[in-house]
Amino acid sequence: MKFKTLILENIRSYENGHIDFEDGENLLFGLNGAGKSTILQGVFGGLFQTKMKYQVGNDFDLPDLVRTQADEGRIELVFEAGGAEYTVEWVIQKSYDDDGEVNGAKTKQGYPKLSSDALPEDVSSLGDVQTEIQRVVGMDAESFVNSVYVQQGDITRLIHASTEDRRKILDGLL
Repeated sequence: MKFKTLILENIRSYENGHIDFEDGENLLFGLNGAGKSTILQGVFGGLFQTKMKYQVGNDFDLPDLVRTQADEGRIELVFEAGGAEYTVEWVIQKSYDDDGEVNGAKTKQGYPKLSSDALPEDVSSLGDVQTEIQRVVGMDAESFVNSVYVQQGDITRLIHASTEDRRKILDGLL
């Protein structure tokens, strides 16, 4: 699987973010609060949508993904798998109580959407999109996190670890 483009509209710190991934490895670096984790969450959310809560942590709720100033946010991820290009789009809408306070968020009707020339037709229901993406990429959300996503702090711990601790960290990552 190869990531090609990520678009984040009203997602956390990004009002209108557009990231083009280069061939090979891509390194995300920057100051704390610059949006590195949001990029990773955008990739994960593009692939696995509502499973984000389990990847990000128990204190994360779907409304946290949408910028404070916005009513809805959008993630579009273009990736390549098995020689075909796929585009998945997910729109999240906040919901409000009678006092105008945010009381939740949900996937907007008709989303997520998965499209590709490799599919007989576009896929557009949450369960169907998640099932098709799992089939295409050959892994579920947990496998993706365990094999692709390096948690914050793991690299720093690896650099400063003793040889024995480094082996343990690498075993955990692999």
